[in-house]
Amino acid sequence: MGMLDGRSALVTGAARGNGAAIARLLAAEGAGVALVDIDGHEVVAEAARITDATGARTFGARVDVCHAADIEAAVAQAVDAFGRIDILVNNAGVLFDTPLPGLDMRLWEKTLAVNLTGPLRCIDAVVPELIKQGDGGAIVNITSIAASIGFDDYVAYCASKAGLMGVTRAAALALAPHRIRVNAVAPGIIDTDMTKGLYADPAAAAAIIERIPLGYIADPVEVAKAVLYLVSDLSTYVTGTELLVDAGYVVR
Repeated sequence: MGMLDGRSALVTGAARGNGAAIARLLAAEGAGVALVDIDGHEVVAEAARITDATGARTFGARVDVCHAADIEAAVAQAVDAFGRIDILVNNAGVLFDTPLPGLDMRLWEKTLAVNLTGPLRCIDAVVPELIKQGDGGAIVNITSIAASIGFDDYVAYCASKAGLMGVTRAAALALAPHRIRVNAVAPGIIDTDMTKGLYADPAAAAAIIERIPLGYIADPVEVAKAVLYLVSDLSTYVTGTELLVDAGYVVR
C-alpha cells in the first residue's frame, strides 16, 4: 500500500524538474495526479511516462497559472477524473535576472504574476473543493532559500518567494478550521533546468558546491521527498511552516 492511496493531487509546473519529480513520487505512493504546466506538450508526455512507470492514474494539461480560467478548468478536470482532490502543490515558477539599479519592471511583474499571484489563484480554486469534501487536505507551496536570504541579481525572485511564504502562513491560519494544512518547501540549489545556468561554468559550479555544507547539488527527488512528508499522514500536526531542503546552505 502507498502512503497516498485513495487521494489525488494537482501539481503545477510539473512538466520537468522539481514538479515532475514531485508528481512522480506522489503517484508512486498511490495518488492520482493532475500534472499542469504552461508547456502543454511536455506535461502530457510526462504524465504518460509517470503512468507507465507507476501504474497511477494521471493526466497532463496546459495551464498558465496567470489565467484563472485555466486553473479552474484544471481543478474541474481533476475532480472529474479522480472524484476528489486532496493535495495542491504550487510549484510553477520563473527566474529572471533582475538586478538593481535599472530593474526591468516587466520582469518584476511577470515574476510576481507567476510566483506569487499564480499560487494564490490555485489555492483560491482548490480550497472550495477541499471544504466541500469536508475531510481536510494539504497544500504545499514551493518557495526557495531566496525567501530567507538575498541574491543580489534576483530581486524579483527573492521578493516573490518571500511573499509566498507570507501567503503560506496566512493561509495556514485561515484554513486550519477546515483541517486544511498549508506548508512550504524551500529548495536550495537543485539540479533543474531553471538553475543550470547558475553552475554551467565549472568554476561557478565549484564555488556553489563549496558553499553547500553537504557538498553537492541535489536531484529534484530531494524536494519531492519533503513534499511527500508534508502531504502525507506523517505530518498531520504540521501547518504554517517552511521546510528547508538546502543541505545547510542557509545556516552556514
